[in-house]
Amino acid sequence: MTKPESAGDGYDVVISGASLAGSAAAILLARRGARVALLERRSDPEAYKVLCTHSLTANAYPVLDELGLVPALEKAGAVRNEARWYTRWGWIEPRAAPAGPALPHAYNIRRSILDPLIRSRAAETPGVDLLLGHRVTGLVQEAGRTVGVRASTPQGEREIRARLVVGADGKDSAVAKFAGVPARRHENARFGCLAHFRDLPLPGGIGQVWFLEPDSDRQG
Repeated sequence: MTKPESAGDGYDVVISGASLAGSAAAILLARRGARVALLERRSDPEAYKVLCTHSLTANAYPVLDELGLVPALEKAGAVRNEARWYTRWGWIEPRAAPAGPALPHAYNIRRSILDPLIRSRAAETPGVDLLLGHRVTGLVQEAGRTVGVRASTPQGEREIRARLVVGADGKDSAVAKFAGVPARRHENARFGCLAHFRDLPLPGGIGQVWFLEPDSDRQG
């Protein structure tokens, strides 16, 4: 999956993080003519985010369609589904207008399938160099602006220069820390839990959310 570095160190964009956001950004930027270095700290091309649900909400569909991933997702076993919400006033079920377009649908697909799929699609995109085993260790600064990154690689340390640096490396972004971008944190006394169930009498193809108390919900 890792391609030879076609642009040397002269990239337009370097992206730290080759998961969903980073891979999608790399594909879209390269399609518009940018030379992109897509860095992933893990060396395994099949790596994926473990602590995550496997539901892609309907508002992601236009992006998946633009990326050209819809046929590949369905071939890989993605399950189409819709959603409805239960409130104290009853069920809310979105419906398309009689003369309007159909509502976009969501997908259920495991991250163990989704992450490698979109990463592979990025690696196949002309203009993208997928660099596995590259962990960003700092930013390259010149005249007060960021002009690239320093990365730890299987072959040692290296600099990768670019006109734009994108941090797609998660909520505890190393790129944001190196750039001095402060995190905004808000305590909300909320938590979530995830469990798998079998043989529940639920309607197929519909994700359900129950709002049971103020500011809380239960999903199924």
